[in-house]
Amino acid sequence: MVTADGGRYGDGAVFRLARAQPQFTSFAQLPDGSFQLSLSGASNFTYRIDASSDLVNWVALTNFFNASGTVRFVDRSASNFDRRFYLAAWAP
Repeated sequence: MVTADGGRYGDGAVFRLARAQPQFTSFAQLPDGSFQLSLSGASNFTYRIDASSDLVNWVALTNFFNASGTVRFVDRSASNFDRRFYLAAWAP
């Protein structure tokens, strides 16, 4: 982002707003074999959860708008895999 004026010499300023990355706060395997993830991040941002069984090939599971700061997601397909890795990231 830029401004028309301001800065050291009054000619404007360039700045960047950092996007808050989400953090996983808890994991739980449910009785049916699905996996529940809880994560927190800045409110009013859209995030994405990806999953992988080998840390090489990733698939997007969901995008969600974080209205409250904390979100829970259930991966109902988790029981189909011997192992499952998760990644949460900001989604444009």
